Amino acid sequence: MPGRLNSAVALSSLDETDLRKMARVAHLLTIGQPAFGSGLRPHRTRAGQGTEFLDFRAYRPGEDIRRLDWRASARRGRPYVRTYHDELSSDWQLCLDQSASMGALDDSKWMLGVQLAAAFAYMLLHVGNRVGVVQFSKGIDHLCPLGRGRLQYLRIVEQLRNSKTDLNGGDSNLSSVTPVVKSGTHLVIVSDFLKPDAMREDLRVLRSPGRKIHAVQVLSASETSVEENSTGLVRDIESGELVAIESGAGHIAKSALERWQRKFKDFGIQNSIQLSNCSSTDRWQDVMLQHIAQVTRA
Repeated sequence: MPGRLNSAVALSSLDETDLRKMARVAHLLTIGQPAFGSGLRPHRTRAGQGTEFLDFRAYRPGEDIRRLDWRASARRGRPYVRTYHDELSSDWQLCLDQSASMGALDDSKWMLGVQLAAAFAYMLLHVGNRVGVVQFSKGIDHLCPLGRGRLQYLRIVEQLRNSKTDLNGGDSNLSSVTPVVKSGTHLVIVSDFLKPDAMREDLRVLRSPGRKIHAVQVLSASETSVEENSTGLVRDIESGELVAIESGAGHIAKSALERWQRKFKDFGIQNSIQLSNCSSTDRWQDVMLQHIAQVTRA
């Protein structure tokens, strides 16, 4: 029950005003090469020339001046154009890790993970995509099938609100989501990726031509700030067992973590995975902006 209460608390702190502001840059999540669904039918991956108004944005040099909105430009003192939802959109599956490691210590990783999953869902739905959520540990734990619109967002939030992490152990088997990820579906993965291989093999399984994969790694402060001369007990992330650390061994653990993170970052670059990381103490708004900034730099 405490896990579900924490999920509800995490979601109650999501302010829709902030979500709407963030949604204005949602199209940046989908920049890059075109994606192809079943039958190689192209799906547009950015705000385009649909029929439903999305928002205003600043005019870019070289654009067709017929797209200018003169009233908005006059009000703001600079040229602005109207953007629209695409008539064709993409499918996105949000994959949220709910293995024991995500609920370790104070549940802060899980709470941030829930917020990020809801925020990604809101943003991607806002620009007309179909979005679903699959929560996994050693297998699929919860699934919200693909859907569109406001009602789909409410379905996703309800699923997240009523879920919690495993309490005693529980592996992170990302490849278990493969059966529900159809061809042409893009992925957002929120996890701590705390396995010896950082789920690299699972990520390789999920890669396919044209598929975009976004990954956000959430780590707790205690996992990223091991003191060099620390002693005492630490909890093994996946087994839940307490393990003794002897004096002077802290620097070994810290160095190992830094090497592991560098390898994981390099893996993301080599495999065209948009990977960012954060601390469980970060605000979800800051994590989203950091991830979007990294995508646009790629």
